[in-house]
Amino acid sequence: MTAPERPASTAPQEFTATISYTYRGEPFVATRTFTLTQKLPAVTSLSTFAGGGAAMEFGELDGSYSMTGYSGDTMGLFGIDQDSYGTIYQEAAAGTTSTVTVRVTAYDQVVRSSKAGIVLRNDLTQAGAGRGYVSLMVQSEGVTLFNDSDGDGKIDEFYPLRSGPTTGPLWLRLTRDGGSVKGSYSVDGVTWTGLAQTLTLNNPTASLDAGMIYVTDTGTTPTSRKGTASFDSFSVE
Repeated sequence: MTAPERPASTAPQEFTATISYTYRGEPFVATRTFTLTQKLPAVTSLSTFAGGGAAMEFGELDGSYSMTGYSGDTMGLFGIDQDSYGTIYQEAAAGTTSTVTVRVTAYDQVVRSSKAGIVLRNDLTQAGAGRGYVSLMVQSEGVTLFNDSDGDGKIDEFYPLRSGPTTGPLWLRLTRDGGSVKGSYSVDGVTWTGLAQTLTLNNPTASLDAGMIYVTDTGTTPTSRKGTASFDSFSVE
């Protein structure tokens, strides 16, 4: 039987079983692939939150993290008035000079606007209200910086790269310097490409919550389509 080395997410895992046998002197090989739902253990090293109508299951194993569920969007533009997401985060971790890094190992692009990455906020449990709110996520338009510049609790600025990686595995990094934040990404965790924009935080506290974020943008009802995002190598320095 061939199986993943360890469950990497809260999504169902695929297994392949191969049986070799001999019948009346003739060799036979039978191979079957099947799916087994095996959830990761609950997150214990960090905090978790699903807000704005989102519903997520969270898992953690040996430095890997996963979120499975559904959410709306985090946008306050184009007639959208939502701030809906799942997050695994460290409270008050990002001081005035800090660097937050994570690797998005994979994420389900359930719709074109599904996205996963890292986030900073005064209080990540204050969906739709918390200030000091920026994120860096990978989506179909490439790596994108998001900012709540007016402090109303929803994203009103976004800067898609429109080139480069659109899927994982991908390293993402937010670097805070006082009230300013810059973003960068890397395909190998060694060579980094910086985004041109410098974001200005709206009324940030001295120490911001910092964490991983997943947005499916599929809705906020129990019948909404679900997705899974997986992460590792999360750090705040």
